[in-house]
Amino acid sequence: MKEYNKLLEQGFAQVSNILNDDEINQLREECFKILNDQNRISYKDIKSNFKNNLIEHYDNTKTEDTFFKTRIRPCVGLSKVIDQTLEKIIFESGISEILEKLLIEPKLSHCMIRLADSDSNFLGFHTDSDTTLSMSIFLDDVSNNDATTTFIPRSHLYPSSLKNKIEKINPYFFRFLSKNSVGKAGDINLFFN
Repeated sequence: MKEYNKLLEQGFAQVSNILNDDEINQLREECFKILNDQNRISYKDIKSNFKNNLIEHYDNTKTEDTFFKTRIRPCVGLSKVIDQTLEKIIFESGISEILEKLLIEPKLSHCMIRLADSDSNFLGFHTDSDTTLSMSIFLDDVSNNDATTTFIPRSHLYPSSLKNKIEKINPYFFRFLSKNSVGKAGDINLFFN
């Protein structure tokens, strides 16, 4: 599988053509419905900007307005549409085979909806857990002008981790060594944390 080899080499890879247009539209609608309910909090109300209690304790009852002018919310268990779509993506696309090759005991640690719009800022470079693989599902086309995830190719091979030491610095200043996560609606990006 070419995606697996690219993931090992670069630290990120893209899988396309898993969801059809109706599934993408249905998933997009469901995510907007969840993000736009009245249960919103500001990142300022969370004690630490770097240890997010919504993730640590899996509180899927609130949408957080983040420092980066995005909205995030844990979403597993909130919607049958989201849960079934995730199941299809993981088990009908070959992604489960990638997970089984890479991870001893694959398990879902958290699952978030992240909404970035024209007012959002890029997340700076950071690493999450050293032993995890992330997956993002584009529900709209994403270009280099959008506030998307940014990668440093082969950084997954570095012997030490950045954690969140420079996360609030715009990756624009490091664009000479990075690559943005871009693609069409329905594309799925896998990347090492």
